[in-house]
Amino acid sequence: MAKAATDVDLFRTGPGTLAGRYLRSFWQPVYRLQDLPARRAVPILIMSEDLALYRGEDGQPHLAAAPRDYPTQEYLGLIFAYFGEGEPPPLRRYPDFDEPGALDVYPPEYWPCNYFNRIDNAADGAHLAFAHRESRQATGVLRPLPELNAEETTYGVRTIMSSPKKPDALLHFHMPNVNLFFQAELKLRDPLAPAGMTVGRLLFRVPVDDQSCVSFPIDQVPLTGSAGQEYLKRRRVVEDAQVEPERDPVRLSELVLAGKLTLADVLRRDPGNPKTLTSAEDYVVQVGQGNPWDRTEHLGKMDVGVILIRQLWRRELLALSEGRAIRAWASERLGSQAAGSVQGMPSRSSSAS
Repeated sequence: MAKAATDVDLFRTGPGTLAGRYLRSFWQPVYRLQDLPARRAVPILIMSEDLALYRGEDGQPHLAAAPRDYPTQEYLGLIFAYFGEGEPPPLRRYPDFDEPGALDVYPPEYWPCNYFNRIDNAADGAHLAFAHRESRQATGVLRPLPELNAEETTYGVRTIMSSPKKPDALLHFHMPNVNLFFQAELKLRDPLAPAGMTVGRLLFRVPVDDQSCVSFPIDQVPLTGSAGQEYLKRRRVVEDAQVEPERDPVRLSELVLAGKLTLADVLRRDPGNPKTLTSAEDYVVQVGQGNPWDRTEHLGKMDVGVILIRQLWRRELLALSEGRAIRAWASERLGSQAAGSVQGMPSRSSSAS
């Protein structure tokens, strides 16, 4: 009997699972390039597999697994690996992030939740008005609850957020597990940055195992030359400060979940970096949901993007289970499509004129 679409398990991705086979048919990031030490192997758990990552005498990263190594490539400051069978496909490119500018590769975020908790966030434009209420009030960047529409594209799902007297904001989800959007928050994060500058944000959501995942965030900041270098230096200062226990976003988020801090307390701990509060808001909501297979959901009108992503996933997994071809998703330059940013500011193309 044919499997119904609603019976397809999207959440368990270990070796041999249907969702795991699907994810393994794409290159997946496994490590931030700058964190790989010389002449030393690093043990990693990724896609429910215990592996060792090291740089060989040829200078190339190797991901060791029995009985043979997984192919690897370097791109956008990350190390990608191919876990699938047969000849690897071409590594997918993201043209907006290949443009001149400062590439800000954040430390990976390891969160104790299923990777699909993070994927659901990709098209959930309505959550900005609820989950991020504290941070939006703190920065003064407010936007009314939008009307949401979603459509399938050559790369995945485009969610359109429409608000009165505001340009549409677009959220781009690249199948199977990549968020891409544009936001005008650079000056909010860095007071020395030019005003009105739109930043590209790329996030890869990869399972560690079925109860945890890692996210690899990358910003493409249109600052070149010395301006770009100085921006990245300032960003490293912020990044180093967040290693301190009192300012670590994950530790602060866990204290919120434990009822020992409020989100307002998080802002007071790191007042100069609104992203700490934004990250805590996402963490509390996404980790606090628990495992997706243990909860009952009632998706509605504001969940059109979430619903469409799940429909595409189920369609592709059914095709895979029945031996049919899965869709080959495209790479597109999307900056020209960004009618507005997530924060409702002008797009890169309009702000550059």
